[in-house]
Order: sequence, then structure tokens, then C-alpha cells
Amino acid sequence: RSADLMFDFNVELSTEMAGTALGMSRQSVFDHIRAGRIRARRHGIRGIYKIRLSDLRAFAEKYNYVLDEEFLKTRVSL
Repeated sequence: RSADLMFDFNVELSTEMAGTALGMSRQSVFDHIRAGRIRARRHGIRGIYKIRLSDLRAFAEKYNYVLDEEFLKTRVSL
């Protein structure tokens, strides 16, 4: 399980992928980021948000969302 935790810490998702994994819109993900509920970092010159999978899991657990693990497996190589 510790290997899974390291993997989760290193994988970053786009807001679109995070939204799909959570079953919500990309805009809702932005709203949660702005409200401080989802940790994210700005990336690149355009300031695109990237979300660590470990932070997405923490958000889902805290706010009782279910992550679509099958979607993540097809997109992230879990």
C-alpha cells in the first residue's frame, strides 16, 4: 500500500479528469479549488490547475465523494 501512496502523491490530474473521476463538472472542481477544499497548483504560463491524486482522494474522503477508480485506471495507469 505504501507504493500506492507514493504513486498517488506523484500523479497529477487536470481539472477535467478530476471532475470526471468525481462525477462533477470541471467548473465545480474550479469552485472547490477556489474555496480551498481541493488542493491544486498552478502550472505553466497559462496557470492551468493540476491536482495530485492524493489530494483528490483526500477531498473525496472528507466530503463523501466516490472516485471512479475504473476511469482513473484507464487514464492514469494505477
